[in-house]
Amino acid sequence: MAYKIVSRANEDTVHIYDIESLCLCDGKLFTGADDGKIKVWQTEDLSLIAEIAAHSWAVVYDVVCSEGKFYTCGNDGKIKMWSAKDWSLLKEIYSCDQILRKLVVHDGRLYAGDEKGEVHVINDTSNEYISKLELVEEIWDLKLKGNDIYSIRDRGLTISTLHDYGGVVKAVVRKSIDGSAPIALTKDLLCIKSRDGFTVDVWKDDNMNFSKVANLKAGDMIITSLNVSKDGLFLYGAGWDNTLFIWDLNEFTLKESIPLPGCANSIAVSDDGAVFVGGSNGFLVKLQM
Repeated sequence: MAYKIVSRANEDTVHIYDIESLCLCDGKLFTGADDGKIKVWQTEDLSLIAEIAAHSWAVVYDVVCSEGKFYTCGNDGKIKMWSAKDWSLLKEIYSCDQILRKLVVHDGRLYAGDEKGEVHVINDTSNEYISKLELVEEIWDLKLKGNDIYSIRDRGLTISTLHDYGGVVKAVVRKSIDGSAPIALTKDLLCIKSRDGFTVDVWKDDNMNFSKVANLKAGDMIITSLNVSKDGLFLYGAGWDNTLFIWDLNEFTLKESIPLPGCANSIAVSDDGAVFVGGSNGFLVKLQM
């Protein structure tokens, strides 16, 4: 394994402020940033395809894709749905008075986490509001696996199980684990940043019986982003030391460290193993073996 930067978005086309979110959808790369815009890129060479003024306030916190469309959210408290074909606005599907930080599409539902610690559940097909989950603290990261929902901020992960009561979704807290955002999940591993921010704790998940199996050391500065390869064999992490770290999740060893142009806020991994990283001052790069 030897990753290197093979493409970098042109300085004339990048976001003028920090990238907050990356999403791969229908063979294109979508980025959301602090300038309130969504940009669409060719995955081959990071050439710009389209630019969308998505939200009236500055930050677009998250972008997720689902079946020919994509959703965006931000600090204006709105969730908007867009066409993944012509980038047109399809509709504004939800609005609240809280900053919305995270979106996840899972099993036909859209989950939106806010800074009040609530997750809003919306039907992905009809866009009807289903219910609201109260998950203790503001949502800095959000993941779902099966019927379990993982929510975290800077001082503790909460794992809850979802139950459907006649169409109303409720969450029952099952487990709490020390750590902080971000989260990365494989089939049987949970990876979260440690409380000190400099390492990654890896937990083995055996039917909700968690045991810590590794503590992965990165650099000397705080980790800000994590993701895993599609096969779950490798963990990618980056942060304030402007470096992409790649760990082997079988051996729990650091395999590579690659310098980046800035601090990473989001990492996306394609089916063919390409790694896309975006972050401070709008930098956007593609790495490949």
